[in-house]
Amino acid sequence: MKWIKFTLETTTEATDLLSYELSRIGIEGIEIEDRLPAGNEERALELGEILPVREADDGTATIHFYLEPPCDIEKRLKQVNDIFREASDYTDIGKGTVHAAETPDIDWVSNWKQYFKPFRATENIIIKPTWESAEKESDTDIIIEIDPDTAFGTGSHETTLLCLQALEKYQKQKMRILDVGCGSGILTVVACKLGAGSATAVDIDETAVKIAGKNLAVNHISNAKLLTGNLIDNEKLREQIGFGCFDMVLANILADILIPLSSVIRPHMKKDGLFVTSGIINTKADEVRQALLRNHFEIIDTLTMKEWVSFIVK
Repeated sequence: MKWIKFTLETTTEATDLLSYELSRIGIEGIEIEDRLPAGNEERALELGEILPVREADDGTATIHFYLEPPCDIEKRLKQVNDIFREASDYTDIGKGTVHAAETPDIDWVSNWKQYFKPFRATENIIIKPTWESAEKESDTDIIIEIDPDTAFGTGSHETTLLCLQALEKYQKQKMRILDVGCGSGILTVVACKLGAGSATAVDIDETAVKIAGKNLAVNHISNAKLLTGNLIDNEKLREQIGFGCFDMVLANILADILIPLSSVIRPHMKKDGLFVTSGIINTKADEVRQALLRNHFEIIDTLTMKEWVSFIVK
């Protein structure tokens, strides 16, 4: 069958941010062509990023993704242009153009899977796709199996890695965990594997919640529950989640969502509970910091990786 190929013309500088934003709207199988010098192979760990042999770097990059027809091409073009417009406030997007064209009969959606290989996410956490094998290298290693399907979250993006670092550093045995914007469920899985007493994962996307459920099952997690909805403005959902009961809240979402979330999340936390925030591009970090302080949180740690920031607060 034919596929619709979307091509974005941008800059190398903008690829991480654009890839993240595309993943958040459910785009999978992202292919990136840039001209970075050889030696950047670690970026092949990113979801679906294909890194061919490069020419001399001129700062430009092309991003491709593929959708199965019938699809609303105009809607997708508008979404991408909206992403370009927002991203231009934080980074150089270059041409910032997108166009769509029909392609030959190739299974583009599954094709990205050949580039998702097992990798060590932290000192003790190994993440592997369900279709690959991996072995522990030490007794302290924990192997996490993930099939992200159409949900954001292979574990390789910097924002997720920052959350995993925070979990290893701050999570204690038997903690009750709340994962807001759970995506593929990877943070919930890791928290449970690290000894959480229980976990609640919530996402606004019903598809993400279903995929998270599959990943909980494949990792034999039985002490987690999944909910669908918007925690910020859904009072019934907030009551269902519960008040004053969580030792740690995880929120690997966008800065513009973290800001209003910071005004409603405290009632769900225990006294001295920890709130791990991530998904914050560095140009938005001060806005998030001010929102956290305004809502009476104390920042106890700040983690960074490339242009991404994570605040750990209580």
